[in-house]
Amino acid sequence: MEKFSSEISDKEWDTFVASHENGSFLQTSLWGKLKSLFGWETQKLCLLEDEKIRGGCLIFYRNLPFNVRLAYVPYGPLIDWNDKELSKEILLEIKKFSYKNGASVLIIEPNILENNEIVVFLRNNGFYRSFLKNIQPQKTLILDISKSQEEILSGMEKRARYGIRVAIKRGVEVRSGSERDIQIFYNLLKITSERNKFKIHPQNYYFQAFKIFSQFGYANLLIAEFEKEPIAAAIIFAIPPKAWYIYGASSGSHKEKNPNYLLQWEAIKWAKSIGCTEYDLWGTLDEEKFSNSSLSGVYLFKRAFGGRLVKKIGAWEVSLKPLRYFIYRLGAIFYRMKI
Repeated sequence: MEKFSSEISDKEWDTFVASHENGSFLQTSLWGKLKSLFGWETQKLCLLEDEKIRGGCLIFYRNLPFNVRLAYVPYGPLIDWNDKELSKEILLEIKKFSYKNGASVLIIEPNILENNEIVVFLRNNGFYRSFLKNIQPQKTLILDISKSQEEILSGMEKRARYGIRVAIKRGVEVRSGSERDIQIFYNLLKITSERNKFKIHPQNYYFQAFKIFSQFGYANLLIAEFEKEPIAAAIIFAIPPKAWYIYGASSGSHKEKNPNYLLQWEAIKWAKSIGCTEYDLWGTLDEEKFSNSSLSGVYLFKRAFGGRLVKKIGAWEVSLKPLRYFIYRLGAIFYRMKI
């Protein structure tokens, strides 16, 4: 017997997310707990069959100006998109559920590859490409780390292997940090954001993110040092069998020692040690956009580690309350003009 429920336990839901082929840390209750500390509300919605989850999502709500309320499903919903009747049923229920919870607009961002058949399906079910563009990275590089360390290294570009060797030879050391080391990470991140001209969260955001995930062994703060001086750092999230390189930072000093290459290699080894077989480098650019981006060096660095380039289907939205949706659209146009 099938039924929809929002009363699933965090443990049940997170187990389902980890086992689903399209599961992501963005759909875990842990990410929901983090975002709830920073102005978001969350609710689960699942389709159950004989008490087993067949599909569902974690919905994030946020109140925007002018009484507009946003419902957002990052890298979800988690459903079998090949089963069109099931997908239609779940999407309809998500729309109803979001409306009942006051949402003016619903944005979904499925963690699936660009697919013309699914694009048509979404349009036939009332969804349009989101006016906010893509919220999560649409293109990324994914490494297969189920192989041996030697095979993973051989799959990298020569400059990545060389960078790792140089860092070791020149005395760079990488250690795992704790909550008290978030200050070190944030200091490096501020330098990086100023250098590459991107916005960052307050320090407490990264502290809470690391705290929430690391208590279950699902996050690692890695710090690269030269003669005890922190020169690079990264926070890695993992929900085995997947891991994600989400936040990286560097001081820019001692660049000739290639600390970031060794940092990334240690992150890959850590992810592999806890049972991950996939390592997501979290975002890349088209070749033609490299020269126009302040982050071109970051993306070229990521590509040196090899991996499979994937393109996701992106963000899609549907109006739930026409008047409020119109106001949202005006705000989205203004936002896009700013970026």
